[in-house]
Amino acid sequence: MLNLSSSQFGCVLLSAVGGFLLCVAAPHRLSSEESAPYQPEKHPAQTERHITAFTRPAAKLIISAEDSAKLLSLPYQVGMSVGQDSSDDEQLAVIGTLDSSLSEAQQQSAQAQVREATSNISRIKADIARNDREIRWWESELARFSALAQEGRASQRQVDETTFRLDQVRLSGQGIEQQLLSAEAALIAAQANATQRQIIVDRHTLRAPKGWIITKRHMEPLALASPGQAVIELADLRQLEIELRLSSQETAWIESAHTTNGLSVEIDGQSIPASLHAVSPDFDAESRKHVVLLRIDGDQLKIARGGLVVRLRITLPDPTGGFLIPLAYAKSDLDQWLVYTTDNEYIEIKPIRLEGEALVVAPKSLPKGLRIQIPPSPAVDEVTTNDEATLP
Repeated sequence: MLNLSSSQFGCVLLSAVGGFLLCVAAPHRLSSEESAPYQPEKHPAQTERHITAFTRPAAKLIISAEDSAKLLSLPYQVGMSVGQDSSDDEQLAVIGTLDSSLSEAQQQSAQAQVREATSNISRIKADIARNDREIRWWESELARFSALAQEGRASQRQVDETTFRLDQVRLSGQGIEQQLLSAEAALIAAQANATQRQIIVDRHTLRAPKGWIITKRHMEPLALASPGQAVIELADLRQLEIELRLSSQETAWIESAHTTNGLSVEIDGQSIPASLHAVSPDFDAESRKHVVLLRIDGDQLKIARGGLVVRLRITLPDPTGGFLIPLAYAKSDLDQWLVYTTDNEYIEIKPIRLEGEALVVAPKSLPKGLRIQIPPSPAVDEVTTNDEATLP
């Protein structure tokens, strides 16, 4: 039963004998547009759902130690912005340092190995040059003894000995060339080791993206850090993320609003524009919900942080599929509700509920293409009022 106050209805006694009481919705002042014929099919009922969620940082980052070392400095405190005093164009800023003395010593040793390998290559190349010169000398000697042997002024033994010496020098040259290849490979390995050691030294300087906010310190200076141990946590609050768990119908509304009128949420009574970031393709079979992620710009808030209460209003078609009929277009006849058509006939409707100044009417009780108008006022001499009229 729905209760309607006496201010909305006037009741007139039509028959003193039969006791027939007719209650008509009290007409309110309507504009010319409102008093025109009304088509319920053009006014589907809607339901409004209020969803509450919370903000969280759009991105988080944990800076960890990459080598075993003592933490020397960590000047940033919780709530501070990284690089806020820096004016350079670098994307990262230094937020702390680890003791790198051992790594620097290892890096110096690696650089010495590079210099040694380079020197070894130079020595081998000098050996190759000497070998090439010796080959040329024995080649000239072999040519000279061969010519003398043809003239009978040198023996064949001298020619054979010279040929043997030339072959020995050539074989020695091939061995030196192999030494050069090995030395060059050793140089590459030494350079790689030096580069690796330099990277390890650089990792003792902790860096983080500029503009991020410190959210947690896991260590304090002079503590010993192990590889992989968390040192400090940061969050990017320039954008905040809102996670919603919505039904398929609510998700479709969000996607449609994002591409048409745009989305907005309410935070501390302030309307904030929001954007649809992602809709998870996964589906929770138990709750039958989708995970929907919205994002808002943190600079639109007085204080950007996680945990802010977010309210979102979603308007969906009424699950009953009903239509709205203003009370001015309807009248109550005891247990019946009637509307007056443009053909000057009364037809019965089946209200589902009262919503504001209108009835939500079951669609099955409305003929297709129905057009209604304000019911005529009853021409009676006596009018009585009831304190309350009810809608079954």
